[in-house]
Amino acid sequence: MIFNSSSTVKSTQSADELRKFFLGQHLSIHELDFEITQLGDVMHVVPNIADSSHMYTLPVTQLNFSSAGNTTDIKITSQPRRIDVGGPYLLMIFIVFAFITAFLLLKLGGGNYNNTAYIMIGIAGIILITLYYRLYIGYYDYVRKIVNWVKEHA
Repeated sequence: MIFNSSSTVKSTQSADELRKFFLGQHLSIHELDFEITQLGDVMHVVPNIADSSHMYTLPVTQLNFSSAGNTTDIKITSQPRRIDVGGPYLLMIFIVFAFITAFLLLKLGGGNYNNTAYIMIGIAGIILITLYYRLYIGYYDYVRKIVNWVKEHA
């Protein structure tokens, strides 16, 4: 939910031409292979990392085509794989609880727990910045490059 992203690309080609072109294509991002498959009317850009031993947070991207006159709108929706999203969600829950606890210590502690609250805010802030940076150079970089690849080939 919180790591989903979407964008829209306009193309002058018809939806059928785009589907035929995209189906079965492979794109390589950071030496990882992504394959475009079709399930019903929706096309999926799915990572192929069956033999990889490194842990990645990778997106599964959906391409929805809708014709609007002589143009076709491609709605690109990305979300992390279910297997990858557990760690970032747990970190976000920890960060939220740390901020809530620190706020309660500041308001209800009567000044006795201010240092503890500030330490909790600092730790939660460092974890949040680290998580954001890791997602920015990893997951969101894959999303940006998939969107750019679709824009170039649409």
